Amino acid sequence: GIGIAIGAGFYEGAIIASLMVILSLFFFSKVEGKISFGTNEEIIHIKSINKAGQIGKISTLFGESNIKIRDIKVETKDEKVVTIKIRVIVPRRVDIWNIIENLVLIDGIKSANRHE
Repeated sequence: GIGIAIGAGFYEGAIIASLMVILSLFFFSKVEGKISFGTNEEIIHIKSINKAGQIGKISTLFGESNIKIRDIKVETKDEKVVTIKIRVIVPRRVDIWNIIENLVLIDGIKSANRHE
């Protein structure tokens, strides 16, 4: 719609529509955070051997428990070990400590902790 409005020369309408879209996205992102009754946001710190496929294994474990990944940051201290910080949305029925215990069972994961 906005592209068609610009193409037709209706710049004012396109600007108004764009502002409405931006405001509604901002508003609804705030509302979404407030109405997430059935979830907790957690940050998990993982130390792992630096090898291919580790994030995929971690993601699979989270997916099996319906845990949604919001953000992943990987910090390399040396060529052999990486620190992975993952911000996740955990359903309330999921025991985060059980997930952390299962993370450590993944080959190459040295430690996993919940950030307090």
